[in-house]
Amino acid sequence: MTGEGLLFFENQTSIAQIHEELFLTKDPMIARLNALEVLTSADGEVNDDIAVVGMGCVFPDAHDTEAFWQNILNKKYSIGKVPDNRWEESLYYDPDPKATDKSYTQIAGLVNDFQFDNERFGYTPAKASKLSRSQQMLLHAAYQAVGNANLLTDDNRIAANVQDRTAVVVATCLGNEMASDLHFKYFFPEVKKYLRNTPEFNALSEAEQKKIIDELRVKMSQGSLYEPVHGVTLNMEAARIASHLGVTGVNYVVDAACATSLAAIECAIHELLSGAHDMVIAGGVNTNLTPESFVGFCKMGTLSATGSFPLTNGQTALFWVKAPGSWS
Repeated sequence: MTGEGLLFFENQTSIAQIHEELFLTKDPMIARLNALEVLTSADGEVNDDIAVVGMGCVFPDAHDTEAFWQNILNKKYSIGKVPDNRWEESLYYDPDPKATDKSYTQIAGLVNDFQFDNERFGYTPAKASKLSRSQQMLLHAAYQAVGNANLLTDDNRIAANVQDRTAVVVATCLGNEMASDLHFKYFFPEVKKYLRNTPEFNALSEAEQKKIIDELRVKMSQGSLYEPVHGVTLNMEAARIASHLGVTGVNYVVDAACATSLAAIECAIHELLSGAHDMVIAGGVNTNLTPESFVGFCKMGTLSATGSFPLTNGQTALFWVKAPGSWS
């Protein structure tokens, strides 16, 4: 073995250097062996096992993996009615699947009591409010996972010796709640234009017109005063984790519709087996409970009106319930 190991030395060496390289400092040797295996294997990947060393989550009724596991053991049901502060039943709900622009379901899995620890991540309350809820949940879950793996240091970052060999892959789709608010906010000038072209609106007094416009502006944006997009863009959901943890490997998001979380895991596996990284923080998030997503999926007939249950004999399809959350 030692003789074969000499093949990896480019210059003349000594017994002491051989001992140092092969027995005392093994990381470079392992990297070279991995590179050689990637180069010579048929699929260009390392033939190795992968270990899950840490986990974290934010789910309905469970803000960590221990609570989630207890909910499973206790058969806790975490599906409930969507409250009016998410979307108003009178505007968007109709039990008739054929009703125009309506959702035939009004149930979802809801994370109601999540509180973001802004101080831990160095944000003032004002700055924390400019992060989408999805970014906040991802940070919470990712730090759970890294802490669970005993890789979180005193400075609240991942261990320095793995920073450049760690990647972040996040599964995300449908956008997030803050992006939806911004879209409505940016559409407001167009809505105002339609109002001003309406005879009934122009018949109102100037004070009445102003009151209506001001009320619409606040309602359409959910009161958001936010302008920059880095708090809502999906790529930032991975970049935010990498930035806080000090990860300098690649970070990116993936979207494969209903298979998005599985796609993130698949990408993480290939990042490891390619030899490009030694560790991957892989996770997924969805905080989108906007009415347009409910209406759209109902028109496809894919949402359940009664709940989420296992398949029984004779069933050929599983209808799902929308539920926000984050895992890592």
